Amino acid sequence: MITLTNGYIKLDTPRTTWLLKEKGGILYNLYYGNRLGHSDSYELLEGRLDAAGGKMMLSFVGAGDFRTPSVLIRNTDGTYVNKFAFAGAEVGPARLPVGVPSAKGGAETVALRYVDEASQVTLVQYLTLYADSDVVTSYVEVTAPAAGKITVESCASLTVDMDGCGYDLYTYTGSWARERYESVHRLTQGVYVNDAKTGSSSPFRNPLLFACRDFGDGGCYAFNLMWSGNHKELAEGFAYGDTRVTVGLSDFAFSYPLCDGETFTTPVATVVRAADRDLASAEMRAFVARHVIPARWQDTPRPIVFNNWEGTYFGFTEEKLLALADRAKELGLELFVLDDGWFGKRNSDRLGLGDWFLNQEKLPMGLDGLSERIHSMGLKFGLWFEPEMVNEDSDLFRAHPEYAMRVPGKEPIRMRHQLMLDMANPAVRSYLRERISYFIEHAKLDYIKWDFNRMMTDIYSPAVEDMGTYVYRYVQGLYELIGQLTEDYPQVLFESCASGGARYDLGLLCYMPQVWCSDNTDARERLYIQEGTLRGYHQSTLSAHVSACPNHQTGNSTSIESRFNVALVGNMGYELDLCALTDEEMEAVKAQVAFYKTYRSTLQYGTLTTCGSIYDGQRGYCYTLVSPDKREAVAVCVWHDTLAVEGIAPPSYRLGGLDPDLTYRITAREEQGKTTELSVCARGDLLCSQGLALGKYLSEADRTKNSGSIRTRAFVIQAL
Repeated sequence: MITLTNGYIKLDTPRTTWLLKEKGGILYNLYYGNRLGHSDSYELLEGRLDAAGGKMMLSFVGAGDFRTPSVLIRNTDGTYVNKFAFAGAEVGPARLPVGVPSAKGGAETVALRYVDEASQVTLVQYLTLYADSDVVTSYVEVTAPAAGKITVESCASLTVDMDGCGYDLYTYTGSWARERYESVHRLTQGVYVNDAKTGSSSPFRNPLLFACRDFGDGGCYAFNLMWSGNHKELAEGFAYGDTRVTVGLSDFAFSYPLCDGETFTTPVATVVRAADRDLASAEMRAFVARHVIPARWQDTPRPIVFNNWEGTYFGFTEEKLLALADRAKELGLELFVLDDGWFGKRNSDRLGLGDWFLNQEKLPMGLDGLSERIHSMGLKFGLWFEPEMVNEDSDLFRAHPEYAMRVPGKEPIRMRHQLMLDMANPAVRSYLRERISYFIEHAKLDYIKWDFNRMMTDIYSPAVEDMGTYVYRYVQGLYELIGQLTEDYPQVLFESCASGGARYDLGLLCYMPQVWCSDNTDARERLYIQEGTLRGYHQSTLSAHVSACPNHQTGNSTSIESRFNVALVGNMGYELDLCALTDEEMEAVKAQVAFYKTYRSTLQYGTLTTCGSIYDGQRGYCYTLVSPDKREAVAVCVWHDTLAVEGIAPPSYRLGGLDPDLTYRITAREEQGKTTELSVCARGDLLCSQGLALGKYLSEADRTKNSGSIRTRAFVIQAL
């Protein structure tokens, strides 16, 4: 609910209040915290409303505020000085931005309008509330004067000035195969930047950011950006004792000219304030599930996938694929995905990319014939595409070298033997839309894995006048294409992939409801990657597979039961040679698939809680997924102490999210090689508050199959 009373702008979510106040032409952030009732005493909060140290909703060069500004504009006269005076607020129905992805289901939007009378530049910030969430979304529109040219050098989607300093900043960083590892930094005075310059949201620094304090007034802020390109989250501790966070586009190689009344729109940012990081995390996850993921997929059971990549790589034949599909059906799997190598002359990653035409030599019966055979087995069928890339050794590049992103007269940088296609070029998007649509229709596709295997370097397009706008326009072109395809074929499940998890962001999740979390499928490593990911993203967006052993990325060996237990959170599948499984492994997989189907709804859409952290150095880590009515839960407990030896007491585990007044039966999932079983009853209050000695049910036999790394066990908790 948004109210405008006596010069105050009050934004009330179910559990928080954000209170704004105008004074002297500047709009200030008076308060952001636990929900407040109506009061005539808000003036008690107005002790520090001044341009130097006050908490400004919008900062700019020329305000006497020497922190990083919200917006930087080169004016028609060449100056960078503005004086944006607050010109009023207007409340109305939820307003969606044009040209960028946005959350759905908003309740109300308040438009905060600013005008610089000297330059005649206007700026409007739109804050949207959601009836069932404490998350607030924000984006900004900058409009040039009716006559004249300006250049937007930077513009944040959101600026929040927070009380005090000494915040712990939690970021989710890494690299290929180590995406979204959690890092923490204490910020006093100074600047911390979390950004991406890769043309994607990147594996290096995800746009998710938490700022938390456990002293003073406490509390935790969580931020994210609905964008799949370059981004920048900046936290600045100031001399006057406050901390500012700005969230938005990166200003790296960015400048956006506007003239004669043109408007620029920033991506949408999200923010939530909660008592602690766990609560902020839970709000972010729930918001993704309710308001980001396309409505068509929000409660739809996701299929159990078989992907042939780690089982065959490029070396598949039609006969091998059909044998794998037959085995997948026997095991109870539901979706067969043919990965890279089915098109053009694609026998390695050096050639054929961009030639989206069937390789008839590999698949004599055609994709329509293969699809028909697989569908006749009762399986769904999906394909891998990498639409945004091209090999120079391809028919597409030879026919249309202008489609590739290259700077004229300069040798391009090649990554993975490929160049990027120019998604800002309408002709490129038209080609890709026609080719992908053809295969969706002729092969009756149920699923598409959309990959992206390199970073942006040679920023140029003949279709774009100013290269400072290119990365922004590239991402807009990407969204336009994906938006058209998902609208044309709403029945197709799209999964985003970017060399694993290099584009795990809220922008693509507006179109594609799930993401291949990482190319690293090692169970131990996935514990770190998945915990970091789930800090800000719902588990229904996360794809996790049981893969080959020894693991193809790390060389570690892990029992097939532990690989399954780690993959239980989110959308589970298998990625290995099913025809090479032993009889014992076959029986294990059949039981795993049956278990997953039984508890799929709770696993994919239940409420997630964690006990401990894989990052905190303790030996015991547990996550619990609880059904909405709290009558059913699945917990996975992990003992990850590589130095565990006989005589050391196994860890205890606390289960979260249960109803304290219900009595539950806890049962250990039956696994091969586990001789010690469990079936006990306890009240929810005991299970949530007291650690249980479940560690002894994690089989010691796993140690010999786990490279000495992890032991795991899944438990079912059901109300009596």
